[in-house]
Amino acid sequence: MVELDTPDQAALDAFRSELVAAGFEPRPGTNRWEGPLPEALSPLTEAKTMRLCLHDGFPYRYPTIYVDGIAREHAVTDGEVCLFQPGEGAIGSWITFSALKERIAAWAEAAQAGLRDVDKLLDANLFYRPKMSGLATVELDTIAVPDAGAEAKGKLWGRWKGSGLLRLSTTKFEEDAIPGRWYYCPKLPDSGPPRDLESLIAALSKGQAVNFARRLDEVGPEHSRVILFVWEHYGQRTAIALQASQEPEQDLKLRAIENIAFEDESILSLRAGPDRDVLEGKRVAVFGCGAIGSNLACRLAEAGTGTLRLVDADIMRPGNIVRHAASFRAGLSKVRATAFEIEASAPWTEVDEVLAAPWGPQRIGELISDVDLVVETTGSTAFAGLLSVVTSTAEKPMITAALYRSGFVARVRRQVPGRDTAISERTDPECYPLIPKGEEPFSVETGCSALVNNASPVAVAAVAVSCAEVAIDALAGRFALAEELIDVYRPLEEAPFDSIGRLRG
Repeated sequence: MVELDTPDQAALDAFRSELVAAGFEPRPGTNRWEGPLPEALSPLTEAKTMRLCLHDGFPYRYPTIYVDGIAREHAVTDGEVCLFQPGEGAIGSWITFSALKERIAAWAEAAQAGLRDVDKLLDANLFYRPKMSGLATVELDTIAVPDAGAEAKGKLWGRWKGSGLLRLSTTKFEEDAIPGRWYYCPKLPDSGPPRDLESLIAALSKGQAVNFARRLDEVGPEHSRVILFVWEHYGQRTAIALQASQEPEQDLKLRAIENIAFEDESILSLRAGPDRDVLEGKRVAVFGCGAIGSNLACRLAEAGTGTLRLVDADIMRPGNIVRHAASFRAGLSKVRATAFEIEASAPWTEVDEVLAAPWGPQRIGELISDVDLVVETTGSTAFAGLLSVVTSTAEKPMITAALYRSGFVARVRRQVPGRDTAISERTDPECYPLIPKGEEPFSVETGCSALVNNASPVAVAAVAVSCAEVAIDALAGRFALAEELIDVYRPLEEAPFDSIGRLRG
């Protein structure tokens, strides 16, 4: 028996004592135990024993169990029974062996009666054996099925990026493309997702199986093939990605990629948050794509904003990369660098790139004429004042965000016509505290005449998020946040800025 690294030795000892009392014995030199099969699993298998594995971190990490012969969903070819979702924290469900048996009984009942909807879609790729390490990605919507409910097949290409990412596409890559095929099966056999080569072939139609055999015949020491098996899984598409390869003087190997992830916009957008439906038709103009503006723009895009017009004339310098949302983009315009990041993380957002620094009210008016919100993050008090006047005349809502005093203080201002006090009229220091000027040291980048704002990347990220919150709140029409937010990240000597926290809003 292997000693485990646990923060609760008493709980581990108690669990092991229960195992012994239930007739389990440890396997020498491992952290596994073997004992009699719980009665609840008897209807699902002819096996008489069960294996149980304890892990470092018990009881905060759950045990895993293995039972041979269970051909059900969430039971893997090598015998693992998936009792818990990854990250599950219901320690009470496994802190004792008696509690674990109750969970096993509940799983067995669900396996016979039908899984919950949330459980039906989990980790279909885990069933197949053998496996190879890596992550395969594919956009399932590109798998074109001519007739609903009909089997289909088509050309597929794969390309390894580094040693761990396999990109799959129905469009051929320009270089290093591994050919293959995708196979679509509208309905799986009663046995469920394929677990090995035999069950994969059994799930194919006759024509698909013939085509699949040809693809395998093409495999040799210098010719691998990629395979994508796609099916409808409780109303949604899912897939297994495999690679067929053969080493010299060895048998052909068809192994599933250990993990698969889908790049469809409908799947990526699940992480955009609860306001995506509201934001997808909104248009926002962002003036200033520096440190604050780039981070703000990325957050707005990732939250689901439909169109962003990015306005800035500057070029990325190496020093900008420290705080900018875009990395390794020196030499590009700040607008293009920000657009690259948005394209990678929020493909649903259309980016309108404007490489300019407009000061004329007429040109600014043209740039904001068709947007729902204007955001200013240039760091120029004068330009913020100008934009306040132009947006007020055009009756467009505006938000401006900036850092002060080496990033120790942040301020986000909203100006909505008919709702908020115009920024130029916020003169009452009781209602709108003036941020005092200080004598913090400044820096000058060699070869650049502009002063370098010494605010930390943490302060930049914080004010960008606050600005994004105010923007989304306004675009959604909630107006739950105040017209002005002032946050103190580090206390100043002057009151009321001498304590950390939200001073206003």
